[in-house]
Amino acid sequence: LILKEENNFLNFIFSDDGKGFDLETIKIDKKRGLGLRNIESRLSVVNGVYDIKSVVGKGTTTTIQIPLQ
Repeated sequence: LILKEENNFLNFIFSDDGKGFDLETIKIDKKRGLGLRNIESRLSVVNGVYDIKSVVGKGTTTTIQIPLQ
């Protein structure tokens, strides 16, 4: 977990070396991905954005960026 302020943004970076997942499959499946939709909804309130890079069998890195102004 990394938390830092940079260029008037608050950046959260979460990484793991777990099992990973197929992001596209999760996004299109209405029964799965509720957590991702929740993250999107909450970030929209504060004009934040997120990026997820996940590789099955390798792990996941999630970056969340929230403007400070």
